[in-house]
Amino acid sequence: MIVCITIKAGNAPNLKFESSIDRRGPEFLETKKIKSKETLSGFYDWLRASDGEIIGVRYWLEAWEVQRIGDLRWDSRFVEITPSCIQIFFSSSRGFDNPISQDQEFGQSGICALDDETVRFFFETSLSEGEFLTKI
Repeated sequence: MIVCITIKAGNAPNLKFESSIDRRGPEFLETKKIKSKETLSGFYDWLRASDGEIIGVRYWLEAWEVQRIGDLRWDSRFVEITPSCIQIFFSSSRGFDNPISQDQEFGQSGICALDDETVRFFFETSLSEGEFLTKI
């Protein structure tokens, strides 16, 4: 299953579930500021609260990739960028338990800028939509 996270400036992230990524779709034809790769090289962790609830995702990237996405417009209430990763929170809750948030998933992933204010992330996960929804 693919978890699609769309972030529009000023809004909370929107989650959607897909069975696969259509790389011919408009979101991959128009990548504006992120042009060199559709699929980034990083891995990702689902950020979990101490009760196991998934509250976000941490996307580990190469420094040049972080720099490139750091140039886009972000809402700091939901997105935190460090030199090595981007953390996306599904709400204002940021209290994650690091020892249970280290999935290091290497599934298919990607990012694209739909316009100057909207960015979409894609993460493949072994969790089913039902399992994922019970944990967020």
